Amino acid sequence: MKLKKIIDVDNLDSSNFTETWILNDKHVEIDITTGKECDIFDLKKNVLSNFNEKANEIKHSREEIYKNKEINIHLCPICKNVTYLSKKVALIYNADYRKCIKCGHMYVCNRLSTKEIADFYKSNQSYSETYTNSKKSKSRIKNVIKDKVSWAISKYVKHYKSQPRSVLDVGCGGGHFVKSCRDFGLKSEGIEISDNSIRFAKDVFGLDLIHGDLNKTNLDKKYDLITLWGIIEHVEDPIELISNCKKALTDKGMIVLTSPNADSLSSYIQISQNKNIIRHLDPLGHIHLFSEKSMCKMLLTSGLIPKSAWYFGMDGYETVLQTAKALNEQNLPEANEQVKKLSSSIQSLADKFRASDSFALACILDL
Repeated sequence: MKLKKIIDVDNLDSSNFTETWILNDKHVEIDITTGKECDIFDLKKNVLSNFNEKANEIKHSREEIYKNKEINIHLCPICKNVTYLSKKVALIYNADYRKCIKCGHMYVCNRLSTKEIADFYKSNQSYSETYTNSKKSKSRIKNVIKDKVSWAISKYVKHYKSQPRSVLDVGCGGGHFVKSCRDFGLKSEGIEISDNSIRFAKDVFGLDLIHGDLNKTNLDKKYDLITLWGIIEHVEDPIELISNCKKALTDKGMIVLTSPNADSLSSYIQISQNKNIIRHLDPLGHIHLFSEKSMCKMLLTSGLIPKSAWYFGMDGYETVLQTAKALNEQNLPEANEQVKKLSSSIQSLADKFRASDSFALACILDL
């Protein structure tokens, strides 16, 4: 798999432009979006107020579950290059992160069993609380979800000249994206494995989500738009999930998916400061971190082709947080206007140079 880009440097100061990606020998015009409005310090207010307690909880739980776990992933999950030739990136809470030298994919190679992973997502209340905090629902929709709805719909409309007739959000958490799509006037559904999230969506939004794993669920319909927001990095076999999503697409179908960025500022910061990690390189959450190359490899393998890309993240927040911890500050800095401005400036730079810790791709069938 070869990925090259034809970049006009004059576009670097723009947040919306088009560039050419060369995928193997195929030239593809890609719509680029950089940056995302978000009051991250408001969104993470509860985490910041209890950061030391949260960090210790995550550290001890992950170290215990990964204790004595030996390497059991012997091939890169995306390009199948052998693990023993991969680059050793970091040992985080006993989880062994490797980076494939062929496609740049980062993955945990001493992975938990299928049952351990399934049990964690199905019943772990602490993890699902990110998506099932009723007090933070309005903030989450405002700071996280609305821009995602707008971006996904705009890319669909740009390509097909009409709005999607049906939407399926895979791994939809508490149903925030489904609710926002319905508020937007779209027929939307969600599928979710977590018991807690299913209850939350019903109690708070009145949503009857599909309760289950897409890989094990026979859907009785097809969808114009299928979204996977922060899902692909959690599953054992990303290619299998994307292939099953593709089967559920209509002829006018589009898949939108996000992933943590292996080559981001947050990745490099956490690799060097790995004692207080509660997001991004959390091995119970993110067993995969995609590079642009490994993401494109997966899509092409699955018969899909990217048409749009979006770069955004929380690198500024992570930089401020980890710098404070590296200086042995017992209390994290207050989120005053100076701290917010610093974080925002760092994030703008990361987004500009595609070093943000999240990226999204909108892709269509490669006919």
